[in-house]
Parts: sequence; C-alpha cells; structure tokens
Amino acid sequence: MSSAASTVGCSPGWTESSPPLGHGEIPAGARHARHLYPVVLDVDRLGTSRDDFVRAMRKQNIRVSFHYPVLHLTTVYHQLLGLSAGAFPIAERLNERLVSLPLSNGLSTQDVRYVVQAIERLRRESLDNW
Repeated sequence: MSSAASTVGCSPGWTESSPPLGHGEIPAGARHARHLYPVVLDVDRLGTSRDDFVRAMRKQNIRVSFHYPVLHLTTVYHQLLGLSAGAFPIAERLNERLVSLPLSNGLSTQDVRYVVQAIERLRRESLDNW
C-alpha cells in the first residue's frame, strides 16, 4: 500500500483506543498556521460517513467543514479534461474522509476540549443518539 493510501486509515502505532482520525506531520523547523485543522477520519472505526460526521457535529454546534474538493470531479475539470469518478481513486478515498475541525489559536482550551469530547462521544455512541 502506498504511503498516501495508508494515511486514509489510522496512523502507525494507533490502537483501538486512539482517536479515529489522523493528520499530517509538521516538518521539523516548520510552524502550523492553525488557520485550518484538516484531519482524515477513520470512517470504519467511527462507523459513519464523512457527511454524517459533519451533520452530527453541527448538531452539537461544531462547524466542521471540508475545504478541498477533488478537482477532477468538479464540473470544470470534467468538462475540460473529461475526467470522472475513478480517475484518481486515492484522492477520491481521501476526499470521502477529509474534514477541517474548527481548531485555531482563537479558541479557548474549553472550546477545544468540547470539540475533542464531541468526537469521542460520537465514536462511542450511535448517530441515532445525536
């Protein structure tokens, strides 16, 4: 499995009790701008789709979103290049799992904990309870 494909699941070393999401590594000497906090959901462990995850989080007043559409599936690229679903399966698989969490320098520690606890509750509970 390629390294890009393996990032769709859990990061190496994670256990069943680890959070069902992963994020990219920040290179040594670099700083995260903390403007967006994109993560890759492990939808199998969450037991839900990205879209259901977003809806459940919004019910908790947490504005989870996705910022980066798969370009080859947008109308313009489909029309210009004739690209369609299946052309880039790894990108499509990541797109089905990538969300941006509302975590930034402007949030209080309490707000960050609220987001993290909501994700933990979602992992433990059925979406029907939300």
